[in-house]
Amino acid sequence: MRIIALSGSAASLPSLKMLHRESFLSAVISATPALGTDTTDIETWATTQGIPCWQADASKLDAELTELIKDTTVDLILVFGYPFKV
Repeated sequence: MRIIALSGSAASLPSLKMLHRESFLSAVISATPALGTDTTDIETWATTQGIPCWQADASKLDAELTELIKDTTVDLILVFGYPFKV
């Protein structure tokens, strides 16, 4: 299974780590810094694990996600604490 995760919350890290351990996590899109979000932990973790990680704000999310879906055979998109409308 291939999963793309969208998250703007460090609280998602335990779930992302489990998905990565099981080889399910294909890519991560983190939110650009917004009020009440801290994506630094997510981006740092994804980078150290070699997981592609993009940062997208609300205006670029649709384009980034559409491109990623086209480039990746994805089975599921998981949204966890993402501050923008998907």
